[in-house]
Amino acid sequence: MCSETSEKVMRVKSVVIAEKDNVATVLDEVRKDSVVDVCNKKNEHLYQVNALEAIPKGNKIALKGFEVGESVIKYKNVIGIATKKLKKVL
Repeated sequence: MCSETSEKVMRVKSVVIAEKDNVATVLDEVRKDSVVDVCNKKNEHLYQVNALEAIPKGNKIALKGFEVGESVIKYKNVIGIATKKLKKVL
């Protein structure tokens, strides 16, 4: 089961819809340096990523590093192209 709280570190839940997706949707506002729990549609915990910057509720968090021009995939579909290089945060 996915967790949303911790005593010392802000933890926020996110959901990845499809196995091939490389981004997840955060379900609450994320502060920089927060731990983000990545869960599947069944609310099963998959892994954690660290937020390198603040993310508004409902926006996406990268689940891998991206190179400029690489496809951003959500719902098994390309929803955009990376416009800047992103570090791997797993």
